[in-house]
This record gives sequence, structure tokens and C-alpha cells, in this order.
Amino acid sequence: MVGPNYHEPEVCLPNQYEEMKEDGEEVNLSCWWTIFELPHLNEMIEEGLAKNLDLNIALEKIEELRAIYRVEVSKLFPQISGNALASRFRRSPNISSSAFESITTEAESFPTVFSGPLVQNFFQAGLDAVWELDFFGKNRRAKRAAFHDMEASRENAWGVQIILVADIAKTYFDGCAFQDQILIVKEQIERQTALLDLAKSRYDAGLISDIDVAELQADLEEQKSILPPLETILKQAIFELAILLGKQPEAFEQQLILTAIEPIPLSKWPTSLPSDLLRRRPDIRKAERELAAATERIGVAKAELFPTFSLLANFGFQSSKAKTLFDWTSRFWEIGPSMIVSLFDAGKLRAQVNAQTSRQKQALFSYEQTILNSLKEVEGSFIAYFKEENRFAQIAEKVSSNQKIREYAFDLYVSGLTSLSELLIAEKTLFNSKIELTISKQTLAANLIALYKALGGGW
Repeated sequence: MVGPNYHEPEVCLPNQYEEMKEDGEEVNLSCWWTIFELPHLNEMIEEGLAKNLDLNIALEKIEELRAIYRVEVSKLFPQISGNALASRFRRSPNISSSAFESITTEAESFPTVFSGPLVQNFFQAGLDAVWELDFFGKNRRAKRAAFHDMEASRENAWGVQIILVADIAKTYFDGCAFQDQILIVKEQIERQTALLDLAKSRYDAGLISDIDVAELQADLEEQKSILPPLETILKQAIFELAILLGKQPEAFEQQLILTAIEPIPLSKWPTSLPSDLLRRRPDIRKAERELAAATERIGVAKAELFPTFSLLANFGFQSSKAKTLFDWTSRFWEIGPSMIVSLFDAGKLRAQVNAQTSRQKQALFSYEQTILNSLKEVEGSFIAYFKEENRFAQIAEKVSSNQKIREYAFDLYVSGLTSLSELLIAEKTLFNSKIELTISKQTLAANLIALYKALGGGW
């Protein structure tokens, strides 16, 4: 076979990730989402893997390329077809018999010897066979390329599955975070309402001015204005989750169960090595299979520079009468080789070789770029997770401190030892830190999901 044989490129990878801590524990990447210990999330992921439309499209793409591979395999074998013909014709009486014979000898549809009346019938039935002799490996290279394309489509489906699982988990936690924020806002509204009632009673007793009441009323309205945007993005997250599961958004909203986000299990990051990416990440495997297919197609293009040899054969029956068509004496047959060679193409075939060689180089660069991007994603996910883990602990401490400050400020206000402004500042500080803690939980979950996704987990 002409053309280069494919060999998987050697890749130099670091011995370990720079940002990974050494005190992690091994996590089963094939079902990493179970570490959250949320049965409802597990059920949704299973449902998404069964019903998601993007994943079904990717799986059907495998079937398409598997059929194309079978088409390429069939070209290595003889192609046999049947034919049948029935016609009625009239010859011109102004053509001599010898001239007519010279014309009809080259026509496969008519007998080589013409005799009889001017108007005649012609019947034919038979088999034709063509077998292209793959002397220079064009069809074998094309078969291999089609096989690598099929493998690449399989890797693409795995990639879609990994993205799907990560998107379901992330969208679910986003919805939980938005719900938590809504609960915090509603809790704050209740507190502000209670404070407003207290202020009104103190105003009626002549202990405070109407400015304090107006300030509390404005603060309460500000808290209420936060709710509509949060409820909108919560709805959008629920609808997006429904689409990921292949469901209608309106019906799914009433079935969904959102839970409060619990602190993410700490120290549960996988201890995979960089070399595992070549095995686990489907985008790397897909790029490698595309490189293999592009390499084989160089051989397909080079084989076009050489002659094409085929073995032709046909057998059948011919007669001018239908009743004698299948008589043994009506048989005809032909067998022999054929050759087709390009004598002049203005450089087209060599340009095709150059074009395919360039595609192969592009596939190689794409493979190398995919590996570099994967290392960047993993390193970035590690550092984002660990930094957010530290930030989450700091915010939790801040919430605890702000809780004590708010309680102390409230006691002082009730005792008349501090102003309303001091209390409202403490209230807002505590509220903002609670929202910040919820967002940090959401970010921590998203970063951990991104880490599992970058490592190729979930297939």
C-alpha cells in the first residue's frame, strides 16, 4: 500500500500536576457525582443519559459512520448486479447490413448480427460483475480511515456524555443556590418587617422620629426588589435542567426537588496523573483518531496517482423472442481485465496529495493543542477548587462573626443605646455575607464539577 502507515505520536507529559495536593483520596471518576450523596441528582443524571437529545444525536452519528465504514469495506469485494431489458426498435432500410453490423457490434444492448424485418424485439437478462483489484491500497486505506472516523465519533459521544453529566450537576447546584438565596432574602424580609413593626410602635410611643420608620420602610422595599430577579434565574435554571433531561420545562418544574446546598465534601479530589488524560479524556482520543484517519487518507490520495485495475465480467441471455430468452443457446458472456490511468490532469492528483498531507499536519497540531488545553483545564480547575475552598472557610467565619455583631446591635437598639443606622448596617452586612457564603458554595461545587470534567470523568 502506498502512503504512510500511522503510528500514534509520542507525547511528553509532566509527572504530576503542579497545583494538586498530595493528601487527596482516590475517587471513582466513572460515577463521581455520587460523592455528593444526593439520590435525586443521581436519578436525574441517569435519566439525562437515557433521554438527552444531544447525546442521542451523537449516538446516531456513530451508527451513521459505522454504516459508512461498511460501505468502504464493501469496495474490497466484487460488485455484482443484475440487469434486464426489453425493447422494440426499427432499423433504417437505407443502412447496409455491413454498416449496421459495424455499429451494433459496439452496442451491448443489441445482437451483433442483424437480420429479419425492419421492426424487431430485443430481450436481455443477465449479471454484471466488477472487481476493483486494490493493487496500491486505495480501498484498504479508505476502509481504515472510515474505521478511525467511526472510532472518533464514538469518542465524541463519550465527550458529549461527560459534558452532559457535568451540565446536569452544575445546573442542579445552580438551582439549589438560587433557591437558598431566595430563602435568605425572604428570611431577611421577615426580619425587616418585624423591625418595621417595632419601629412603628416606638414611633407611636414617641421614642423615635418618623425618619427611622421611613428608613426601615425603604430598606424593606429594597429587600423585596431583590426577589424577582432571583426567582427569574431560578426558573431559567429549572428550565435548562429540563432540557438537559429531555423533558418539557413546564411539567418538569413541578416534579423537581431542590435541596439546600451542603458544604462540599472536602479533600475529595482525584489523584489521577497527567498521563491518565490520554486514556480518559475523549476529546484527546477523538483528536488522535482523527489524526489516524487523516494519515490513512494520504495513502488514498497517493493511490490515485497509479493505474486502477479491475476485473469485469458479465453473463446473460439475449433473444429477439421472449419465449427463447432463457434457452441455453441464447446465452452470452464476457470476462477480462481493465485498466484506467490518468495521462494528464494538470496537476490535480498531486494537488490532492498535498492537500491531504496538509490536513494530516493540521490534525497533528490539533491533537497536540488538545493535550495542552487539557493540561491547562486540569491545572486551572485544581487551583480554582483549592482557592475557593480556602475562601469558603473564610466567608463561613465572617458569617459567624457578623451574626454575633447583628445580635449585639439589635440588643443595643432595643435598649436605646445605639441608632437605627448602626443596626441596619449590621443587618445588611450579615445579609450580604450569607449571600456571599451561598455563592461560594455554588462556586465550590462548580469548580469541583469542572475538575472531574477536565479529568475526563463520567464515562
